[in-house]
Amino acid sequence: MKKGLWISIAGVVAILGILFYKLSTPVVIVGVAVNEEVAFSAPEGAMLSVIKSYVLWHNSSRGDSYRLQVEVATFGDDVAEAVKELSRRGAAVVVGFPLSWEAIAAAEAAERLEIPVISPSASSSAMSGRDDWFFRMITDADREVKALARLMSFLNLEGPIVYRSPYNDAYVNSLLEDMRRLSDSIPSGVVVYPEMAGDSLSGDGVVIIAEPSRSYWILQDVLLHYPPVPIFLSRWSQVSDFRYFFDIVGAEFYFSSVYDPTSIPEDDFLRFLLDEREVDMGVFSRYTVAAMKYLSSVFDENPKARGEELRSMLARPRTVDGPGWTFKLNRYGDVESEIRVYRFKNGSVEEVILP
Repeated sequence: MKKGLWISIAGVVAILGILFYKLSTPVVIVGVAVNEEVAFSAPEGAMLSVIKSYVLWHNSSRGDSYRLQVEVATFGDDVAEAVKELSRRGAAVVVGFPLSWEAIAAAEAAERLEIPVISPSASSSAMSGRDDWFFRMITDADREVKALARLMSFLNLEGPIVYRSPYNDAYVNSLLEDMRRLSDSIPSGVVVYPEMAGDSLSGDGVVIIAEPSRSYWILQDVLLHYPPVPIFLSRWSQVSDFRYFFDIVGAEFYFSSVYDPTSIPEDDFLRFLLDEREVDMGVFSRYTVAAMKYLSSVFDENPKARGEELRSMLARPRTVDGPGWTFKLNRYGDVESEIRVYRFKNGSVEEVILP
């Protein structure tokens, strides 16, 4: 009888202990904003998958001091509605808006609602150097253009043609403006693909600024119908794993990146992620991993920080190890990382060492 009583008491104590642990452990709600348009479902789905896996990994392996919880809100034309809805649900921070046109609207909503917003990959220079509630994991477009300008100068190019997507004007226009401002190689023409044919245009190089699927077809068209010239892919072309570009017959092109896209580093979370899911480790996935590591570095210091206190912590300059590179964030939430230039040729990728 006494033995049964003690077992019952022990069981009650264990249950109370578990309840106390759950009630006393802070919970950080991470809001995730996802564009519901079909055209953006694949890359933003990759972003959401990475975040869900990170939350599961964190809670199972390092969730003693605080636990993470995901809340998801979708949006169409009204970006602010997703930020507002996630704020209403108690999100401490909102992650999402990987495209620049989304991020610009989200930054305005973040300022109005006083909730931090983190974009994995929006890079328009229009958002640089602002002391606000918006943060991002990728270097801005002018750094991308500076790397491109150095390469074009190295190759003695004067007037490349630009093939662009009709979407994401914030990023495309920022990149074009930076090219005209920072490079001696001024675009000889701009082709909106496929609405405007570029057969009548000429140039000594081709720059492709488009989403991966469109970049894939532009690259094939250029290889088939254009004289042999250097081809450059923007970072937008890499938001999904673009290694399938390597299978295009005769493919040869340059691109810039802060990491070697053919390499996946040894990392506890990446091992967990790749064991759990078939994940496309392109720009969106990698920079989403970087965003979650960035958030962890902040909440490790104080998981109860919210509002202005959290914004101040996010704005504190810090260095974070991303999946394949190390990046530094300044007080404006802008990233400083070394951008390297790579060349794909004859079935392999090699870094181009520029003077």
